[in-house]
Amino acid sequence: MCIPLSRNVRSDRITWKLERKGFYSVKSAYWVARDIVLDNLRVSTSVGDPFDLLWKALWHARVPGKVHICLWQACNNLLPTRDRLTTKGYTGELGCLLCSHPYEDSRHVFCACPVAKEILGAALFNLPLSMSHSFSFKEWMLEQATTMSSDIFAKLLMTVWALWKNRNEKLWSEKSQSAVAISLGTMTWYESFLLNRYPNGRKQKGRAHQFWKAPQAVGYGTVGGVIRNDQGGFVAAIAHQVSHVTAALHIELVAIRAGMDLCQAMMVDKVIIESDCLVAIQAITSEVPDMSVYSPLIEDIKVGARVFQDISFVHAPRSANCVAHRLASHAFENEGSFEWFAQAPELILDAIMYDCNHRN
Repeated sequence: MCIPLSRNVRSDRITWKLERKGFYSVKSAYWVARDIVLDNLRVSTSVGDPFDLLWKALWHARVPGKVHICLWQACNNLLPTRDRLTTKGYTGELGCLLCSHPYEDSRHVFCACPVAKEILGAALFNLPLSMSHSFSFKEWMLEQATTMSSDIFAKLLMTVWALWKNRNEKLWSEKSQSAVAISLGTMTWYESFLLNRYPNGRKQKGRAHQFWKAPQAVGYGTVGGVIRNDQGGFVAAIAHQVSHVTAALHIELVAIRAGMDLCQAMMVDKVIIESDCLVAIQAITSEVPDMSVYSPLIEDIKVGARVFQDISFVHAPRSANCVAHRLASHAFENEGSFEWFAQAPELILDAIMYDCNHRN
C-alpha cells in the first residue's frame, strides 16, 4: 500500500533493495555479509545451525569486544596460525612457536600446547589434559559452552585470547610467559575490566549506549505548493493530504508532481519548479536511471516535464520556501484538501509580501 505507483506503463525490473537507487554495490553487500556473520552466523537450513549455542554463549559473554572477535576467528579457523597461513601461500616453518610440536593450528595452540594444557588442567577449569583428535577446536568450544557456567565460560574466552596474545609475543618479540603468569595476569586484568564495565554487576546504561528511536509514523503527509509569477505575485496554490507516506523523499516527490499538475491545469508552459529537498532535485535531474522504490514517481515527473515548453528543477533553501511549508501545515492541521486561485489565502499573505519586498 505504501509503494508509490506510476501513472505510466512500466516493465518489471530487478532492483537491489539495500541501495537507495536500487543498484548493487560491493559496499552494501559487505554490510549484508557482516550482519550475517555477527548475528550468530544465521543459516537457512531447516535444522538450524548446530553451533547456535556456541555463538549465543560467545557473543553474550561479558568480555571485551576484541576477545569476542578473537574467539570467533579461532572457532572459524581464521586466526593466522602457521597451519592456516599455508592456505595463503606460506612455505616457512610449521612447528609450534612455544613447544616442539611439528604442526601449529588452533587446536594445538589452545588445547594441546603444554602451556595451554597446564592452564586448562588447573583448578579454575579442571579440563581433561587430552582431547580427541576427531574434535575440532570449534567443536571443543561448543562442548564447553554447553557444560560451563557463563562466568567460567567467559574466563575460558579470556584465557584463549591470552594464549593467542602470548603466542604472538613469542613470534614478534621473542618473549613468552609461563602458564602461571598468563593465568594470573589475565584473571587480574579481567576482574578489573568487570569492575569498570559492570560496577553494579550488570551493564550500565550510559549515554554511549543510548540510541535515537524513531517516532511513531503518522501514516500520511501533506503537500503545499504555490504558483507565482516572475514578480513574485500570487497565481494559485494547493494544500492537501497524501496517504500512505513512507519517507520524507516520498512526500517531496509527490509535492513536485502535484505542483506540475497544477501548472498544467493552469496552462502555464514555462515553469521553474523549486523544492528545498536536494535529494529529490538530484534524483529528477540525474541522467542515471533510478531503481529505488521511488522510481515510479521520479519517472512520472520526468515524463510529465515533456509537456511543458520550458521547465527546470531548482533546489531552494528552506528559508526561501516558507509559503509552501505554511500551506502544507495548513492541510495537516485542518485535515483536508484546499485550492486557491487568483486571490492568495490570508495565511500566506505576509510571507508573499515579505518575499516580494526582499527580491534581489
